[in-house]
Amino acid sequence: MAGRKIVTEWFRMPAVWPIIGDALAQFDEPVTVWSGACGTGEEPYSAAILMEERGLRGRVTASDIDVPNLRTAARGWYAGPSIRRELADGRMTAEQLCSHFVPRKGGYVVRPGVRDRVSFSALHLGSDAPPECHVALLRNVWRHIEPAGQATLTAQLSKTLAPGGLLVLGGADLLTPTLEPTYPRGLLDHFTPSGFHSAVWRAVSR
Repeated sequence: MAGRKIVTEWFRMPAVWPIIGDALAQFDEPVTVWSGACGTGEEPYSAAILMEERGLRGRVTASDIDVPNLRTAARGWYAGPSIRRELADGRMTAEQLCSHFVPRKGGYVVRPGVRDRVSFSALHLGSDAPPECHVALLRNVWRHIEPAGQATLTAQLSKTLAPGGLLVLGGADLLTPTLEPTYPRGLLDHFTPSGFHSAVWRAVSR
């Protein structure tokens, strides 16, 4: 996956976040979210903010193969123009910015209460074992994994997700570049549609 283009946003695909929050609230706390291919950290911090706002005890484990991206994510600092774009697009509210960020050096740094929930580590999807979690966020990354690695990863996830846990995909994972329906290799063997959203899947009971 070296050299892949990183697209990362705060609260990406807004419709799935209430579903994630409701799912986490059904588990005994503490709960865990895994953000695979986390890029520069916007997704795992979004999950941590969600947990803060829901009053849920738990953590977010975040991983990526790109070590420089992980360093950026661990800093938790984001440039002002990028944050203002998120506000203009409606993915983040002014209230969230005020509650969870501190202005610093022309940008914003994530407050400690959110940062302390998130841990970052290097992980190679399709070979390294994923961490145990209640919700796995693996969005728009599957096409960068070889078919054999996809099959390995879906099988691994079906075992490391908590019973009743959810796998969240991205729109690009379910459509080819010519907009034909597609699925990650092994997904239909180990997961079933959740019924909540087309991108949200539940591991087959084991």
